[in-house]
Formats: sequence, structure tokens, C-alpha cells
Amino acid sequence: MTIAANASPPRDLPGCVYVGIRLQAKWSPTYINTTTEGVWCDPFWAGCWATGDSVFLNELDGTAG
Repeated sequence: MTIAANASPPRDLPGCVYVGIRLQAKWSPTYINTTTEGVWCDPFWAGCWATGDSVFLNELDGTAG
């Protein structure tokens, strides 16, 4: 997500001040692996599946300027 705003007066005014603001944020989840925790059986669909916990690496990055 990036938010940028620029405000500047007309160029023909003497002593003009230019202002700019920028904020940026990034979240990048990366799948690593799944660890097996057990077996889950569904009585309605008559089947059993291995259950696990997915492991993700989360990277956060923020910038302002």
C-alpha cells in the first residue's frame, strides 16, 4: 500500500514552498512448510485426513519520507 500526496503552489509565485509526503507499507508472507500434527476423521464424509500447522515467514517493511 502506498499513499503519496504532493502540494505545490503555482510556479509563478516568488518564494514558493513545495511539500511532498509519502508513506509506504508492505507485508510479504512466505510459505515455509507444514508440520503434521495428527489425523482428523470426518463422520459425515467417511474420510480421514492428516492435519498440520502451516509455517509462514512474515516480512514487514515501512517507509516514510
